[in-house]
Amino acid sequence: MNLLSNVIHFFVAHRIILLFVLIIGSLIIGSILPNKDSELGMSSILVPTIIILLSVVNVIWGTDFNNAFLNAYGITGNGVITKSELTISDDTRYYVLMRTQKNETIQTTFTDMNFNIHPKPEDGYLYPYKGEKFTIKYIPGAEDNFIILANDHSPYSKRLACSGYQEKIDNAKTEHDFESSNATFTKNYADALRTYITNQCPASDSYQEDLNKLLKK
Repeated sequence: MNLLSNVIHFFVAHRIILLFVLIIGSLIIGSILPNKDSELGMSSILVPTIIILLSVVNVIWGTDFNNAFLNAYGITGNGVITKSELTISDDTRYYVLMRTQKNETIQTTFTDMNFNIHPKPEDGYLYPYKGEKFTIKYIPGAEDNFIILANDHSPYSKRLACSGYQEKIDNAKTEHDFESSNATFTKNYADALRTYITNQCPASDSYQEDLNKLLKK
């Protein structure tokens, strides 16, 4: 399984370069195979076409497949980002310390082009802050290929969840402030506050006061 994970990681991590390399390679292969008028010559069209299609599929869906694979077969560990820097291609490279289930500490890296957050974010990829702990899934023996879980109870996941709850509060408050006599707007605002408070997000005490004032009206 670790060999498969390493192979998938290689194709996903280098998918853009591989796309161009395989397209050029498939065209070269097509040019040296027999002409299309012969039975064998049909491969001069078929082989390059298959290679190109697979390369395009890898670019579009490679990261999704890799993330689903790791989520299904990987085991959990812990991680923390120690630093980040811009690469020559303007991507951000993150340096990570991982602690495996065997209590081993492993150093590795990833870039924001890996899109290795699971589940797939709806509002864009927000990676952990430096020093912020998160949960990973990986295949033992292939630790360089891992996903960051965004739906568990790690500090990173909680921050993402609270950010979503905060957005719902902001939206509901805007509606309520515009028409405070609207019962639906009031209910939505109160529900958003309760959700934030129940999940013990930052400044919950302040929002509890806002909820109490809202319910007294």
